[in-house]
Amino acid sequence: MAGVLGLLAHRRLGASVIAMLERPADPWTLDMLAKEAAMSRTTYMRAFSAHSESSPLPLLSHVRMQLASTMLTRTKKSIADVAADVGYQSEAAFSKRFKELYGVAPGRFRAAANGVS
Repeated sequence: MAGVLGLLAHRRLGASVIAMLERPADPWTLDMLAKEAAMSRTTYMRAFSAHSESSPLPLLSHVRMQLASTMLTRTKKSIADVAADVGYQSEAAFSKRFKELYGVAPGRFRAAANGVS
């Protein structure tokens, strides 16, 4: 995702990105992320926009889905457990978002990654 390295290099913005990476399942809001960066919400959004083509919540969604795809291919956790581990309250909501990004449902993604038809 464009700008992630720039965000990480920024002392204050980097703190919020690291928090997302370390705790993707937290119920992040813009206010919480701004607090991690020790900024007001407005200042945080302005700075984030200046350093990234994305906004904080789409970046968080990307982080969560990347982690989920790794978990699906490298663990035997249930899809519900993977969903919970990356911050989704509902397996259905997780599956819908996963399919939007990857074009297949999480179960099919796992099967394909493991060479199962």
